[in-house]
Amino acid sequence: MTDPLPATTHFRFIRRFAVAFLVILALFVALPLWAEHRAIEQLERQRLHSLTATLVEGVVQQLATIRNTVERLQTDLSNWLQQADGGALAERRLDTLAEAMPGLLAARITDASGQPLAHYQPEMFASSEASDPGSPTAPTVLWLRTALQPDGEATTELRITLSNQLPPAHTQGSIDLVLSRSAFALPLRASRHDDDLHLALLSVDGNALVTLPDDGTGGAVDVLRSVLAALPSAGDDDVTVRFARADAPDVPGTRLAAVGDIDVPQTDSARDLRIVASRSLSALYDRWWLAVQMRTALFALTVLAVLIALLLLRSNLRNQESLRRQALQRDRLFASIFAGTQEGILVTDSAGIIIEVNAAMLRMSGYAREALLGSTPRRLKSDRHESGTYAALWQALTRDGHWEGELWNRRPDGSDYPVLLTITAVRDATGAVQYYAGIMNDISALKEHQAALERFAHQDTLTGLPNRRRLDQRLQQALRRQRHDHEPLALLFIDLDGFKQVNDAHGHEIGDRLLQAVAQRMANELRREDTLARLGGDEFIALLMGASDEHEFRLGAERLLTAVASPFMVDGISLQVSASIGALYVPAEAARRSAPSSAHLLRLADQAMYRAKASGKNRIAVATYVPEPAPTPPASESGTAPSGTAR
Repeated sequence: MTDPLPATTHFRFIRRFAVAFLVILALFVALPLWAEHRAIEQLERQRLHSLTATLVEGVVQQLATIRNTVERLQTDLSNWLQQADGGALAERRLDTLAEAMPGLLAARITDASGQPLAHYQPEMFASSEASDPGSPTAPTVLWLRTALQPDGEATTELRITLSNQLPPAHTQGSIDLVLSRSAFALPLRASRHDDDLHLALLSVDGNALVTLPDDGTGGAVDVLRSVLAALPSAGDDDVTVRFARADAPDVPGTRLAAVGDIDVPQTDSARDLRIVASRSLSALYDRWWLAVQMRTALFALTVLAVLIALLLLRSNLRNQESLRRQALQRDRLFASIFAGTQEGILVTDSAGIIIEVNAAMLRMSGYAREALLGSTPRRLKSDRHESGTYAALWQALTRDGHWEGELWNRRPDGSDYPVLLTITAVRDATGAVQYYAGIMNDISALKEHQAALERFAHQDTLTGLPNRRRLDQRLQQALRRQRHDHEPLALLFIDLDGFKQVNDAHGHEIGDRLLQAVAQRMANELRREDTLARLGGDEFIALLMGASDEHEFRLGAERLLTAVASPFMVDGISLQVSASIGALYVPAEAARRSAPSSAHLLRLADQAMYRAKASGKNRIAVATYVPEPAPTPPASESGTAPSGTAR
């Protein structure tokens, strides 16, 4: 990295000062807003706490009034039951109770034998008895039951249940009151001073007695369920107010809820009823959010002003430094590519003097950097090309400004290596050549790979002998030579006897070593112009050329027969095999009379080999190729290809 400009250093100090100023300003704006946010919630908690406590107290008083009413009714009944018109008195008392108790729907008194003493709205009990407890049309009411104490003892139990079915008629010694939800709705409705305030009164089993707003909106019920799910565990006090945050699925925004538990004296449950009051936090924060927006807008304007000032201050210096940095980055990029690329790069001036090389070029050429700089590319020249090759290269480079092709270069140790070279002329703005850049790749591995593929395509991988494809090519060449030079040739089809027994007894690895030894021994018995090929397995073909007559070819076959019959030592194991040879002699005059195919000759030699095996193996069966005369074609048809037989 290069040192920054002095003006840039000053600008960095100003920029840091501006950032520090904006951070302090942001804290000055954000901290009061955060404090206000917390204060709003704390204040709302206090309000909800006070409201919930008031509602709890009101419900407790209302339930106490109901309990006192029931106790007085019990006390009066103990006196009325001793009088003849006690039932009528109880009936009138229930009618008076209905007028004095808001929300009373029905009432009844049954004696110890289950007989009704007095009723108020008895048809409600009758319709309830006939209705299915699970019917959706059954009324949802508040059922209060207390045991009847005719002897005037104090009430010991007051059951409060929200039920979808009224109590059965056949009860013994009880007072049953059926209250509607509206009995508790009035104090809740009087306390609901905000539209977003949700209030609810729950029964002991968790069902809602009263919800405001009404259940028709669905919002109060959703909030109620969310509050109960997020509610912390209850405390130890008789009346507690707990807080919870709730996100109802169908109600937008988070709500703050206060929950007050009601412990009704003389009941069978520690927590009989519960008051839930909740407010929307978003509604509480509307005014605060307006202050946030205003202060944020002022802060944003301040930031914008600072940024504009910094941009104006930086304008000229940034443009100059940007251009300078771009130039440095390009230089670093080109230097990195030049040094790190795997291709050898050599750069000369317009006169051809080497002025720069990269590390890959040094590794490829074997020269030291000092040995190449100041010299010319002729130092890399090998003797594999004619002088006209380099002249044509410079002529194309001068004419087109570009040349690409393969060349052979030479290292200091005298070894040659092939390269794929691309040379490009680099010109200035006027079009004059300033440099020549050469990029080269060592393709030695590619050349070796191509040679290996060529060998694998025409060579048997086990013995190194020509394979069937290579044999076919050489046989075709031999037939063309025979037609031109009128020389005889012979094909020896060689099949080993007893090789399968060696494989079965000693394994395929010993068998492969034996095939290699047999191939080497037979190749030593042939001349340089002859060809020995392996067809596969233990089958070999020998192509003999240049003998004077059939007898000389037979002598060559006998040498091979003798060589194979001699014992072989493979890994200290003495192995004995023999060969059956089918020798097909093709005289010189056969080429003048017809043009036999290589496949046909191989088939005839194969047939001769099978005759040798049938005769007892380890012997030679000789056949001479006799071309058959070509049939005379009809006048309307063309001639057929000549064929031949062996005799």
